[in-house]
Amino acid sequence: MFGQDIVYVRPEDVGGKSLSLNREETHHLARVLRKRIGDRFGAIDGVGRAYLCELRAVEEAGATGEILEVLPDHGESSIALTLAIAPPKKSRYELILEKCTEIGVRCFLPLVTERTLSKENSLRPERIAGILLAAAKQSGRSRLPEYLPGQRFDVFLSKASAFEVKLLAHEGEGRPGLTSGALAGKSRAVVCIGPEGGFTVPEVTAAQAAGFEIVGLGPRRLRSETAAIASCSVLLCTQSS
Repeated sequence: MFGQDIVYVRPEDVGGKSLSLNREETHHLARVLRKRIGDRFGAIDGVGRAYLCELRAVEEAGATGEILEVLPDHGESSIALTLAIAPPKKSRYELILEKCTEIGVRCFLPLVTERTLSKENSLRPERIAGILLAAAKQSGRSRLPEYLPGQRFDVFLSKASAFEVKLLAHEGEGRPGLTSGALAGKSRAVVCIGPEGGFTVPEVTAAQAAGFEIVGLGPRRLRSETAAIASCSVLLCTQSS
């Protein structure tokens, strides 16, 4: 519906039949998207609503749009999928955050495992927030993914009982593969992706004891960013709100 003409509006800047954009989003709307008074554009508030709007005013302090239609959970999947992952190197981790946001991941949780190379990663919080916002706008999502503080793997396992579906990707022969039907009828799920070198045998055993299903991603060895993007894509490809 919106194409690429999407901006972000803070929830507190939406009221009644109008919304107000800050200077940064106004600049993007007017200078990058080249919108003029009377043109239509899309806006997302990051908490589950998208808006079809008509531009009414552009001033130095910001722009104002008239809300023509409210679209709850626009671009969202019907299931809240958490990606729990041992962060790889910086550029590869940025790719994971960007692409998995586009795919529809609802929450990111960095894991500190025995083989984690980068504990909690070196990305600054503002950099992470910028990646998530840009990817949500690009893909037309109405929700910004949540980014949780890093957790040790054992601590994460002890708190995973809230998930209805718990999956851990690990290479090995004879493991069941991921399918798009794995999340059918569920509302909360988590998929775990290990670090370079994968999860250790004790970690896999502990995950099984915590109720995780150990799944494979095919006969090939995948980098963590490939495994993350592929698994989230398979799980969410048929899920819609």
